[in-house]
Amino acid sequence: MKAVILGSKPPTSIGRVAHSATHSGVAAVGLKAISHPLDKPQPLSSRIDPVCHHRQQGSPAPPLPLLIIGAIVILGSTYTGHFENVKLMNDLLNDLLNRTGLDIPIHVDAASGGFITPFVYPSLKWSFDVARVVSINTSSHKFGLRDEKFLHKELVFELHYLGSTEYTFTLNFSKPDSPIIAQMFNFLNLGFDGYKSIATKDLRNARMLSCALEHTYFTILSNIHRPVEHSAVADVKHLVRDVDNPELYGAGLPVVSFKLLDELKKEYPHVQQAWIQSTLRMKGWAVPNYNAPKGEEKTEILRVVVRETLTKDLTERLIVDILEITESLLVNRPSQHYNHMI
Repeated sequence: MKAVILGSKPPTSIGRVAHSATHSGVAAVGLKAISHPLDKPQPLSSRIDPVCHHRQQGSPAPPLPLLIIGAIVILGSTYTGHFENVKLMNDLLNDLLNRTGLDIPIHVDAASGGFITPFVYPSLKWSFDVARVVSINTSSHKFGLRDEKFLHKELVFELHYLGSTEYTFTLNFSKPDSPIIAQMFNFLNLGFDGYKSIATKDLRNARMLSCALEHTYFTILSNIHRPVEHSAVADVKHLVRDVDNPELYGAGLPVVSFKLLDELKKEYPHVQQAWIQSTLRMKGWAVPNYNAPKGEEKTEILRVVVRETLTKDLTERLIVDILEITESLLVNRPSQHYNHMI
């Protein structure tokens, strides 16, 4: 979560899980980006959404800054796919209003989550049904506002072109329209049911990958495979549990983030997690290995983004390849050539 702070050159408080595009956007509008490191007490997986974690543990949520002009909530972390809690931020800002009189709006960064959440998490409150949400972005070219009054006039360009006057709002001013045409084709061709089917299948395959890896050599950092016992759907006792219903599990993108077990790294100190990425690449898999945000930089994360093209059969093949490669690295000490592949 991020908060925009008042000042001569207003600094922007940005969570370390924010995408680089957020930092670029902040700089483009003349703000100063300030990143906050992750706090240490909880494991990495629970610190992706620290405000939600505090609420779940029954402890007070961290206080919001007094001088803020806006809050940005991320619907889909780049690192683990977690959703930050939009409704909880709304409640915290209501509390801030009651204490200080500051009426703060929310922007939802749903770059990826905006194409998942509406179709598989209908009970999740994150959009304009949350009172303080005034704007949402999703994908690379779609931006929605609750009302035109929330768009500052200085951000609108007036174009006098070919005998007519047009108005445009974009940070990049000019860009190809082919992605918009392709997206409109998908909207018309797939419809709501088509998007729901794809998102449900992607999450199903992501859960399969998570569960297959969890009790082997890895710690799973994403949460879309973990049952939510107190969800509105799960509380209906007389219904048979629908294992394919995403609302029965932790909400998030179809992303599987994992790392080698700590005890395994101690037992096999010669094994580098980056070797798994390199060997998977030779088999045709693009599974990046990267460092966690500031405050946990020494933690390396392997991440798989499950898309429509990653079928069940391919997911099973990926599981076998990951486990075979890991077992091979544990048994055989790699040659010096491996270090040059990283």
